[in-house]
Amino acid sequence: MKYCFRTVWLGLVLFLAVPMMALAASAPTVSVGEMARIVAGLQADPAGFEPEARAMFPAFAHDVTAQWTSYREKIGMPMANWACTDIDSKEGETIFYPFSGPDLSSVNQIYPLAGRYIMVAMQRAGLPPALDKQPPRELKRVLQAYRNRWRFFARTGFYRTNDLEDFASRHEVTVSVTSQLMAFAARLGYEVESVEPVQISADGKDLVRVSEDPALASSWNSVRLTVVKNGRRVLIDYIRMDLSDGVIVKHPANKAFIEQVSRNRTLVKAASHLLQMSYFQVLRNDILKNAPSVIQDETGIEYAALAREFKTRLYGKFVKPHTLFQTSMQTSLALAYQNVHDAKPLTFRLGYDKTAGSSVVVAARGELAAVPARNCGGAQ
Repeated sequence: MKYCFRTVWLGLVLFLAVPMMALAASAPTVSVGEMARIVAGLQADPAGFEPEARAMFPAFAHDVTAQWTSYREKIGMPMANWACTDIDSKEGETIFYPFSGPDLSSVNQIYPLAGRYIMVAMQRAGLPPALDKQPPRELKRVLQAYRNRWRFFARTGFYRTNDLEDFASRHEVTVSVTSQLMAFAARLGYEVESVEPVQISADGKDLVRVSEDPALASSWNSVRLTVVKNGRRVLIDYIRMDLSDGVIVKHPANKAFIEQVSRNRTLVKAASHLLQMSYFQVLRNDILKNAPSVIQDETGIEYAALAREFKTRLYGKFVKPHTLFQTSMQTSLALAYQNVHDAKPLTFRLGYDKTAGSSVVVAARGELAAVPARNCGGAQ
């Protein structure tokens, strides 16, 4: 009997130890903050990788840094300097950015003092990158995919929906929205403290941790990044959601969430003119009713509707939409530019590149207040 007890006890120890050893073997060898720096091209010689894999990172870091520098010089820094002199940014405020994709850079440069960014788009957030788990051949392919994403964004300042959908559907390539948010955060000077999957609460009032096992890819529809810069903690919330009327009305929690977050200052850019469509009335009406201010390019709310609710200021110029869209869109905006004589010039492109030029509309309830003076240090 004594022998049998020892045998059972030893078997139980081994039974528990083997899964624990397997768990330890699969545990991340690279912290989430370090992984953000690697994907951002800020770590040319990362620890935790085999020699063959490590040899790939100097060239990757060089290429990504070159792309970020190009973006910063022609779009990022001019945008940040314009926002610093023309757009009030209140410390700790929440900013709502529908149709955002992973574009943390634009909203952060316009509102650098925000304490929370709420970004909404249709693509799944996806798992954080696990580049240290990739075999060399796969890692090479993944790093090239990241290069391509950096190159396109550096040139345009936005993401193509088709590209995002393509990467979201190709699960073997870990170029997720989550990974790109992490990379932007690192490039913007933040330390990434944590990355966790979240979901909208049943009452739609806020976000909560997912009820599913976070080890499952299916639990990463939406994500929260907690980041820190200069001792200030910031939340970056990315929510996967179809914002069209036919879908959002079927999900009361989602509808309630959008009604609530639309009460914050709002940014809309490169949004394919969706808010001018008849099937985006819920979101459009929430913004028109609730938002204290809106910054948008011509792809946002139709100008006549915006001007009825807000005082507006025009920047740049606008004649007609990008050739991919109907030339009849935003005729009220084109007319406004014809009639205004004090539109300020733009030294950057907020949305799509057009031969007719770039436009930015700043709208606020009541009078457009003067912007408090602050230190304008430019983009990261």
